[in-house]
Amino acid sequence: MTDLDGVLASAVPTDYGASFEPVSWTILDAPGQIVGGPYDGISWTWRLRDDAGCNRVLEFQVTGTAMGMADVALPQRGSLARACAGRSEVERVLRWHTPPDRIELGSLGIRTWGGAKQPNL
Repeated sequence: MTDLDGVLASAVPTDYGASFEPVSWTILDAPGQIVGGPYDGISWTWRLRDDAGCNRVLEFQVTGTAMGMADVALPQRGSLARACAGRSEVERVLRWHTPPDRIELGSLGIRTWGGAKQPNL
């Protein structure tokens, strides 16, 4: 084990239930649209900051299929999120301890990747 292994191991909480302190995040500015990319669709990045001043970037993606669907064919949350570049879904995760890295709107609904909800959310 190297010194770096010890630093990394000590930085990872093992008792998630006891380590969560209430956190709230705020949106710093308007989203930035990502042009191109390795997937079919469109995405925006949202910059967030927590109470302690830590910054995080969250990516909201809409698949190409979901972009082409009529509003009535998407779940209500999905059509709203698509219309506002994902802001409605980003606002839903501002009370998470760690917001997800990515939120995706696809033809079957909305999924998140990464992040950690606070207990009782």
